[in-house]
Order: sequence, then C-alpha cells, then structure tokens
Amino acid sequence: LSAPGPRVSIAADGPQAEVFRISPVEPWRIVRTRLRVSGKVPGLVEGGGRPAGYFTGATGATLYRGDAWPAEYRGQAFIGDVGSNIVHRKVLKPQGVGLVAERVDDRVEFLASTDTWFRPAQFVNAPDGCLHVIDVCRETIEHPASLPPMIKKHLDLTSGRDRGRLYRVRPEGYQQPNIPSLAELKSAELVPYLAHRNAWHRITAQRLLWERTDRSVAPAIAALAREAKLPEGRLHALCTLAGLGLLGSGNLLPALADENPGVRRNAVRLSEPLLADSVELRQKIAALASDDDPLVRYQLAFTLGEFAVDSRFDGLVRLLARDGSDRWVRLACLSSLSEGAGDVLTRLVDDGVFLKGPAAGPVLTELTQLIGTQARPGDVSAVLTALEKIPAESKGLAGQLVATLSEALGKANSPLRDRITADAGRAKELLGELLQNARTVAADPTRPELERAEA
Repeated sequence: LSAPGPRVSIAADGPQAEVFRISPVEPWRIVRTRLRVSGKVPGLVEGGGRPAGYFTGATGATLYRGDAWPAEYRGQAFIGDVGSNIVHRKVLKPQGVGLVAERVDDRVEFLASTDTWFRPAQFVNAPDGCLHVIDVCRETIEHPASLPPMIKKHLDLTSGRDRGRLYRVRPEGYQQPNIPSLAELKSAELVPYLAHRNAWHRITAQRLLWERTDRSVAPAIAALAREAKLPEGRLHALCTLAGLGLLGSGNLLPALADENPGVRRNAVRLSEPLLADSVELRQKIAALASDDDPLVRYQLAFTLGEFAVDSRFDGLVRLLARDGSDRWVRLACLSSLSEGAGDVLTRLVDDGVFLKGPAAGPVLTELTQLIGTQARPGDVSAVLTALEKIPAESKGLAGQLVATLSEALGKANSPLRDRITADAGRAKELLGELLQNARTVAADPTRPELERAEA
C-alpha cells in the first residue's frame, strides 16, 4: 500500500501563522531580514519581509488535561514560540477522521512576555492540575546556520545555557490540592484514581497497577469500566484490565455500546485479540459500520482485518461506500484486505449509487492498484469482469482502472499483465485507446515536454 504522508498540518491559519508578541524585536532579526530582502545574504524571506510577527520556532505542543483550570480549557492545545516569547493557544475541532486547530485568542496570545529571554519550550500537565511551562531562558534562539557570519560574530549563542525557569500557570483563587503519593497507596486505593479528572493521576495509577500486576483488584477495575462517570475513567479501566491480561468480552460488550465515541472506538481496538473466540463480539463490532462517529468507523476499518477473510467483506464494503472519499479511511480499509480485494471491488461496482458518487474513482482505483500489486489471478479476473459493468458514461473511470491494473502488474513483474491484451472484452479496447492517446501526445511538439515524457 502507498500511504499518505504521515505529517499533516492541522492549523487552520496555516504555516508561519500570525502571532502577537509584545517583546521588542531583537536587532539581529531586523538586520538579517534587511540583508535577505536585499539579496546580500542567502535565506528565506519570511513573513513577507517582516522580521517578526509570525511563528518562527513552534515547540512543545501540549493538550491541557488537568483539572485546576475551567472546563473549557480541557483539551485545548498550547504551543510555545521560543522566537516570539509567547504561548499560543488553539482549540481542536474534528474534521472527518482528522482535526483542525483554530486560534482561540483574538489578536492576543494566551501568554506573552516583554522579556526576550522568555523561551517557552515545553509544557507539562502536572499533579496539581495546572499546566507548567518550561522556559529554557536563552538570550538568542536561532539555528547557527541561519545566521549570516557578520551577525553571528556579534552574538553569544551559548548565553543562558546555565539557566532555566519553571512557571506554574494557575487560575485566580487557585488553592494547592492535597496530592497523595500514589506510589505509597495500596492497589485497591489506586483504582479510583483511574477515573480522576486530572490525567496525570489516571496515567500514574494505571502505570502503577500494571507494574504491580496485582490481579486481586480486577473486580474493582471491571466495575469502574462499567460505572465511572468520566469516559476517560471507563477507558483507563479497560486498558488497565488489558494490561493485566484480564480483559474479556464481558468487559468489552458494554463498552462497544458506550455513549462516548472515544470509549467505543478504543473498545473496538482492544477487542482484536479476543475476536477469534467470541461470535457475539464479532457481531457487535461489525454492526459499528453504521456508527455515527467517523473515528469509530475508522478504527473498525483497521480491526476488520483481524476478522476471518470472508467475514470482513460486508463491513469494508459499507465503510468504503460511506467514507471512501477520505484517503485515511481508504488506507485503513485496504490495509485490511490482505486477501479478497477482488470481492470488495465486485460488490462496489454492483452498487449503482456508489458508482455515481465522488468516492467511486479513488476507491476503485486504489483497490485496482492493490489487486495489481498482489497479482492474484482471481482478483485480476474480478477487475476485468467489473470493467464490463461500468456504464458508458463512466468510460474515463474504466480507462483509469485498466491503466492502473496494467501499471501495477508491470511493477509486480507479473505475467498476468498479458491477460489485459488477451481479454476479448472491454479491457483490451480501453488499453488500445489509452496507448493510441499516449502515442498522439508523445508525438505532439506543441505539448509540454513533461506531458509528452509521461505519455
């Protein structure tokens, strides 16, 4: 499979987004920008020729998961810009199976300092429920290679390496809570902390229970998985049972129907080692192909790969028909098709509504590419048969599938490629038209060179 690039920008305002620093711009930044704009030194002219006012060194992206701040802050992202002496804040919103991050504060930053030595490089969700800021406290923050020699000789790039500052950001009226030493608590006393509102306590309690492997508390953890008011608490309980090797279908079946989609999604994932032994579990999971939450369906696309081959097709067809326009869902579904890609393609081509939809092109093309790469005779035959069913108004799609199949089989060095030219039906005709069109483009001196070379 050819996966999309894993690095995805989710910032709604794009790269080098505008920031609102209140510190004075360092003289070296001003001089360097002038030199770059004039062409006297190499380097990217950033910010439209401005020396500052945009992200230059984003670091430490951290989601607030504590319990000391007001509830609306929970889950928001905090990002330091060490070059602008600020802490920036974004709210994360779902977008398909991904996220988009939008600025929260209007033309100001969550935290800004007039001190140019303020370099917020990292953040920590602390036991006290607050967000702590790690300030590396350097006079100059810049990669040495980005500084022209005539500027670098005037700067001490090591100034401040013997310093550092730590800040706790707390709300007004904050009172330090009593924080017990979780490591000193008995296992039974740790269990309730799996449902604590502060993620630090949940994570620490889960780690300690796993390290101790104390199975005597399993009934209490199982009860928490069913009854905890906090969804994260129910999830931590399930994961703790899994870590102790005690998670069973009896724990997972209620979780698959949980009101919280995050719990349902993770219950699908956690069920994978148990699927072979539970028909009821497989049935409940397969039914989630109609779940309202896209991330639940996304996880299901991966998990269906753990089903027996014949049992996975119905779910994958439903997911591709509904969510196939999303490249990540397509990747997840195709990753579950180590076998049977031809069967799935056949079922989708038989769906007239799907064929008229926007997902038909990318889904069928990627399925055909997978079939060509796997080079199984039955699946190749399925593509050739499917070509006969694609309506005349979708001739472009049919041609794309023939070209994709031919190319993939060629890369696989498979003799099955000869089936296309030997086919007495539509495949041979379409391939002939594609080749003739390629010859025409390649021989046309008025076409761009790259287009002719590709032909």
